[in-house]
Amino acid sequence: MTAAYEVIKVFSTVRQRFVVGDKIQSDEDLSPHTAGSLKSAGYLAALDLQPVKTKRRSR
Repeated sequence: MTAAYEVIKVFSTVRQRFVVGDKIQSDEDLSPHTAGSLKSAGYLAALDLQPVKTKRRSR
């Protein structure tokens, strides 16, 4: 499972421009940046991904 981030400051990469509220996976191409460098610089916030709870089926 890869980490997911939400954009909290606008930034651009070689291929794309990201705006506030965009969701990004850590394996996405962010060159020349990395997800870690953008997070430490305050451009990304980690999303808390919780597993989805499902109801158990009765037999």
